[in-house]
Amino acid sequence: MVRISWIGVALGLFWLPLVLMCLICGVAALIILIAHIKRKRRRKVADRRIIRQAKAIGAWTPQAAGGRALELLAKEYGIQREAGETDRQLRGRIMEAAGSAGRQEGK
Repeated sequence: MVRISWIGVALGLFWLPLVLMCLICGVAALIILIAHIKRKRRRKVADRRIIRQAKAIGAWTPQAAGGRALELLAKEYGIQREAGETDRQLRGRIMEAAGSAGRQEGK
């Protein structure tokens, strides 16, 4: 007669699925991390291209910029787009910051 421990049987039934689940979760986490890194890199490349193109045509002013270019210009003044803020509102805040920065340089 063979004696069987119920704890051994229960652990034997669950260790393989547990290892398999951990392996699948690890691979999924790795794929998500790689996708996140790729997305950040593409965003940086796009930002550099936007800045380069805007400076090349001399349009690196709040009046001519819009969308992502306006957000990049705002970053130069230490401003961030608020939730629900339109391009026009952000442009106004940039102009205020540029005006105050110009007055400080003039002193």
